[in-house]
Amino acid sequence: MRRCLLRVDLSQYSLGKTPDHPGGRATDKARTSVESTHGTKADPAGRSARVNGRPAEALFVNLQRTAGNAAVAQLVADAADVDTAEPDTAGPETAVPENADPDTAEADANDAEAAEANLPPEMTAPYTPGPMAKAYWEATPEVRARVNAATDERFADLTGITRKLNFDDPHDKPAARMWLRLRDEEMTHPNVVVEIGPVEITADEPPAAGAPGPTFANPKIQAVYEANGSTGSANQLAALRILDTPRIGPWRYLNWDDVAVGAARRIYHPELIDQNVLGVCGPAAALEGEAATQAVGYATEVALVFETGKVGGKKVNDELLARVPGSLEQSDWMMLTAIQDTSNYVLDYHGESGDTWRAGLTAGQIESTLEHVSGAVKTEKYSCEWWGVMDQTVTVNGIMSTYGDDVVVVMLVDSDLMVGKKAKHMDHAIRLTAPAKIADGKVTINIFTWGSNYTYTYDEATFKKLVYGYVVGARKDTVTLP
Repeated sequence: MRRCLLRVDLSQYSLGKTPDHPGGRATDKARTSVESTHGTKADPAGRSARVNGRPAEALFVNLQRTAGNAAVAQLVADAADVDTAEPDTAGPETAVPENADPDTAEADANDAEAAEANLPPEMTAPYTPGPMAKAYWEATPEVRARVNAATDERFADLTGITRKLNFDDPHDKPAARMWLRLRDEEMTHPNVVVEIGPVEITADEPPAAGAPGPTFANPKIQAVYEANGSTGSANQLAALRILDTPRIGPWRYLNWDDVAVGAARRIYHPELIDQNVLGVCGPAAALEGEAATQAVGYATEVALVFETGKVGGKKVNDELLARVPGSLEQSDWMMLTAIQDTSNYVLDYHGESGDTWRAGLTAGQIESTLEHVSGAVKTEKYSCEWWGVMDQTVTVNGIMSTYGDDVVVVMLVDSDLMVGKKAKHMDHAIRLTAPAKIADGKVTINIFTWGSNYTYTYDEATFKKLVYGYVVGARKDTVTLP
């Protein structure tokens, strides 16, 4: 049985529904009251701020000056480790400041050795700077600072190392190599690409006819690549490279190989993303929008959520991290439950079917999800309550026709009416995948929901009852949202 659940601040209802299970229950208006009166779990004071996928200003020690620039300087000097010199403007720094307590220094060194013992060997192998390293040094100081901060947080989360690294000590070099690989991954995030422009992040190109294609270390990833004709766009191949990197994370019952192969399949077929029995239609619509139009961004988000247990800098609750995924595919379960939990105002979400009190998103929460998950730099709600369904649909059509994949559109609808049943109320979020076609008194829409793409045609009278509003996320500041 499939479930959907949408909590929309334009309605008093908060209902869980599926195409097979029309039942639902109205809840108290107080639970769907104006968002600005509520704080979130991460921000109980209710402050509002845009979060672009990952924290732009982390409060960790600035490892770039120690693990970033210094690592690069050391690697440039070490011909055995690199094939191509990476540009650098800073010299190495030492791990221990002058006049430091030698006992403290020794303790730090012991901690580093303990952490180093647990570093993945694939992340600590000799590092060769590539296109993303070049793009990093060509970016503005402001962009580099944000990339550094986000990389610092990931590095600290994964390794526990927050001290300075001494590159005169060979024991620190493996950690530096790992930091650089994490930084290169950070450079692939859509919100960075928006500022620096497209970057060719891998040497992989779609192979010419008869030419051998790229190979992947994970045989499951290789199998997905071959099952899809041993081809793919440069963006898809880059996404597979991200998923092909071994990773560790805080999810007790998730296995990275299984998460990665599920995500790899969705690189080629994003419509496989399926909420199944969970009432997480809003997260599913936003996540599919990212996978369908920004494969690298989707793969990066999957890797980040697995490694850190965070979405948009907010940590998921401990019970969810310790829960068995159940019947959902692992990458879908992890991403959709994590998005729902970190979006909730008060209650933790535990990924349980039928938990209508903890699942569902308001229109405002969908805006935040588009920012965190779909790389949106700005969003807008288009309510049909005051301006009319057809007028708002024409407006959204214009946005989609003008900006294409630079926007993601979520529709707020009545799921019963959508599938031909009696109209009830707004309870479901779906992604509009193309502009609606309006002609001869009928409206045809192409949508994603419930693990598949669908095409529906309605007469205008029915369509006006079906649609309650739209939420649009734009990936570029140059997009105009009227």
